[in-house]
Amino acid sequence: ENRHNVGLRKDSTSGIKGIKFHKLTKRWQVRIQINRKRITIGLFKNKKMALQAYKDYINKLCIVN
Repeated sequence: ENRHNVGLRKDSTSGIKGIKFHKLTKRWQVRIQINRKRITIGLFKNKKMALQAYKDYINKLCIVN
């Protein structure tokens, strides 16, 4: 719960919280962490699709981010 307000890491490849570039698949990976469990939402061809998946998943969980 305390990590909800943590800022973006300096070494972020996307510039967006929860989204990183996965080098092996050459796709954008979306992950979140809830109650100390990491949940992979999926891999996407472009950053825009990854961001939309992240937002949809967060809205589905009713977590304000």
